Amino acid sequence: MVWQDCERFSAAFADEEVRIYRNETALPRAYLVPLAVTLPQSEHVKQMAERAFDPERMVLIETPVTPPAAPTEGIGTGSWYQAPNEPFEARPAIVQTLDPTGRGSQSPAGSVTIASYAGTRIDLSVRATQPAWLFLGDTYDPAWRAYVDGQPTPIHLANAMFRAVPILTGSHTVTFRYESLTLGRGATLSLATGFATLLIALIGIAKRLRPR
Repeated sequence: MVWQDCERFSAAFADEEVRIYRNETALPRAYLVPLAVTLPQSEHVKQMAERAFDPERMVLIETPVTPPAAPTEGIGTGSWYQAPNEPFEARPAIVQTLDPTGRGSQSPAGSVTIASYAGTRIDLSVRATQPAWLFLGDTYDPAWRAYVDGQPTPIHLANAMFRAVPILTGSHTVTFRYESLTLGRGATLSLATGFATLLIALIGIAKRLRPR
């Protein structure tokens, strides 16, 4: 192993041809962060490469929230900002993964549990100790919709390509649903085509069975 930070990895599987390592410091799929920083998507990757960016304590979102449903600051200002000429200080990890599958997480902002995960729907149980942002490490797609306690909530493009939604203090049920109009129209068309094919087949059978 020649990685400079090889202490982060532990052997998970090995045979004669393949070796698989587990990243012990990988963040869970969903967790709460206390702050969002607004920044155009085109600048997210550059900012994430800076030492001041801390994915456990902030999330980058593309569009400002008015009024802010959870703590939000502008780029280059506020409590998170660290000037380039200031000495960098590593911060201890604050987001904990509660199970090997990464479905549960705990942070000072609260806890998140993925109750169910499917291709078109994700259900999460969230307990926030303060207004915060729920970060979901799944690719952003405008066809996805979010519902907090059954109420529609905007999904923000986060950290260049992922998703985040604001969460108020307390216990909540959060649901992500894939609601593509194209998918719905395709399903309707397929269903109509199936019914038409079945109807034609039944008409053909009826004609065959009709007495001469």
